[in-house]
Amino acid sequence: MAAGRHLPGRLRDGPGAVTAAERASGLAAAARTRRDALLAVAGDIAAGGGARVVEPPAAAVVPLRLATVAGELALVDAVVTTASVELGGRRGWACVLGWDDRAALAAALCDARADDAVTALAAAALADERAREEAAAEAVAATRLVPG
Repeated sequence: MAAGRHLPGRLRDGPGAVTAAERASGLAAAARTRRDALLAVAGDIAAGGGARVVEPPAAAVVPLRLATVAGELALVDAVVTTASVELGGRRGWACVLGWDDRAALAAALCDARADDAVTALAAAALADERAREEAAAEAVAATRLVPG
């Protein structure tokens, strides 16, 4: 999924506003690309107190499928970790790739807070992934087959 679709340039509810789905995608990306920053932001949130774990981190297997004209193809099973928290009456939920209890709980805390620091982290992580995808696409485009 192209990261560019998650943070469009148009405004929704004001400058920098993102949907819950965009924030969730960005926090999941942060677990992969900016894990230390994610844990630091979540640590600051947790230090403020009042957080309650609703669903502790739990690993699950999610099948990834590809829809084709010939039907649906099962590609692979991916391991994800989910978690849910409540902070000041607001629910936070996260799903991160891999078996990573700390990152799932951190992302859930960030989702519950959803302040400017969280939004900036999510946007930066999506930008990291977009840059990585673009670099990979450029590398593939530059590849030439030499008869041999």
